Amino acid sequence: MPIVGPRSDHPRFFCADCDVDTYVNQQYYMLKNRVWRRIAGENPDIMLCLSCAERRLGRGLKRDDFQRVPVNTGQARVCPELAQRLARQA
Repeated sequence: MPIVGPRSDHPRFFCADCDVDTYVNQQYYMLKNRVWRRIAGENPDIMLCLSCAERRLGRGLKRDDFQRVPVNTGQARVCPELAQRLARQA
């Protein structure tokens, strides 16, 4: 049986700031473009865990920061941290 390693199986899912595996903790989501540009800057293809995204943004994420797409609602069912942020209002 081949050895499986998270870095080789899903390398794009590691947080660019803290190196947490967002694939394992189910923290993948889609923010509105204006919010993502603000925190991702010149490197829009990075992945950020929710805590690091908030750190870069300088505040907690709230419902209005997220795109209304199936990936967010689906992931909120398995990721309590995402569900909490999607429930936050201004």
